Amino acid sequence: MPSPAGVLRALVGAQRAAPVLGALGGASTLAPPAPGPYLNYLAVHPAHQARGHGGALLDHGVDALRAVGGTPWLGTTDPRNVPFYERHGFSTAGTRVLDDPGPVLTVLHG
Repeated sequence: MPSPAGVLRALVGAQRAAPVLGALGGASTLAPPAPGPYLNYLAVHPAHQARGHGGALLDHGVDALRAVGGTPWLGTTDPRNVPFYERHGFSTAGTRVLDDPGPVLTVLHG
């Protein structure tokens, strides 16, 4: 299974991945103060979106993670995702620009 850095390199190329990975490292200041589980990927096929499937998956996953302890958190570069996560109890911890020009990473805590 590829690493997250390997996936990024495959998506944007090695040359662009380096500054993005550096910016991601700088976003570590937006992590919760105490270690907590990081939600890496959540996706619902477009044909099945807007039916509550993503929210059900998120709620189930976050409930399971609460048993682990710490604050669940995540990052998204799609601003359309932020209201979804906020509706499910997450709040914005901050943002970072990942490259110039580049996407803006929004970090949310659950």
